[in-house]
Amino acid sequence: MKRKLLLVLFSICLIQVSAQHNIKSMRYNVKSLGMNVGEFTVTQYTNNEGLITTESVNEIRVKVLLPYKIKYTLYTTHKDGRLLQSHLQTKKNNKLDSDTWLIADANDYICVKDNDTVYINEPITYTGSLLYFNEPVDIEHVYKEKSGEKRFIKSIGDHMYALVNNKGDVTHEYTYTDGILTNAKIKHSIADIYLEYCN
Repeated sequence: MKRKLLLVLFSICLIQVSAQHNIKSMRYNVKSLGMNVGEFTVTQYTNNEGLITTESVNEIRVKVLLPYKIKYTLYTTHKDGRLLQSHLQTKKNNKLDSDTWLIADANDYICVKDNDTVYINEPITYTGSLLYFNEPVDIEHVYKEKSGEKRFIKSIGDHMYALVNNKGDVTHEYTYTDGILTNAKIKHSIADIYLEYCN
């Protein structure tokens, strides 16, 4: 199993360094409680074979009693409407907190999180990393790489969408202009978080 996993990881690394032809990049301010608490950048690469690679980096800095910094780095690869792989690392105060690989294997996925392995036996097509450059028109579900959950998404207005959890509660709201995500609202128990496009 370990040898097979290493071979898959090596092949994914080769995919990521393949020639990239179309590059799009976005930058967002992250705000909460009226303050700018961080920055979010996302870059999408597409090559002539239709391989879509996305890199997103989210850094949040909060100071309550002591400074606190959290950084999410996510890489995903899609082809032909299917997720091939994702790699998510979380660091808290510059120390690795979690490390998660999700790798396509025939019709299933192997998920390796902090050395624990599980299998996902369902197709994954549209993921959270696609939300920024690909308005979810006619999309019903989004796979969220950070939580490892498939969420229902619905239209709530012209170029506006809501992500819904399994209790039916809206957790995220997205607004698009010309197919590009310009604003997002993430509902949180302590305080809502806002992404504001600033390119």
